[in-house]
Amino acid sequence: MLTKMGLAAAATVAIAVLVAVTLVPAVLGFAGDRVLGR
Repeated sequence: MLTKMGLAAAATVAIAVLVAVTLVPAVLGFAGDRVLGR
């Protein structure tokens, strides 16, 4: 039970890191001027 919970938490963290690495640059590239200003 505890091992399954730990593996699920590790998978969740890995998915969050992948989303942060791939999605944030894509959104900043799409709306870079409006987000970053001058």
